[in-house]
Amino acid sequence: MNLDIYTDASSLTHDDSKSGIGVVVCMYGRIFKTVGMYVGKMSSTEAEIMGILQGLREAEMIQANASVSRVSIICDCLPALDLVVGESQAQSDDIQEMLEAIDESCIELDCSVVFQWVKSHNNNEFNEMADKIAYEHAHN
Repeated sequence: MNLDIYTDASSLTHDDSKSGIGVVVCMYGRIFKTVGMYVGKMSSTEAEIMGILQGLREAEMIQANASVSRVSIICDCLPALDLVVGESQAQSDDIQEMLEAIDESCIELDCSVVFQWVKSHNNNEFNEMADKIAYEHAHN
């Protein structure tokens, strides 16, 4: 089975950088689970990376009970994806710690993990849903 996991974040720069994340887990082209949470005061890139990490943690939980052959993390934030795949360097210890946790999750998953960019606000149903969930949780 393949998992497509859409992740997004929302950071309220006008309100002390309060941030929320949204994760939409899809199996067989359908929604299996959604997750949203308030993650505190973070930059938008930090929050996006936190969303990616949460998506991988969801995949780990699913893999504990089912055979997963591929995990696709689909995100609309190129700076976060560049950090995750090593095309840019972390500018803070907090980001570096999250990147190390992402690396550990990828190792724990007994399948291929791919990271994919999707254009934001382009009528992608699952990306739009992750965006809405993140926005709602940033406002908590």
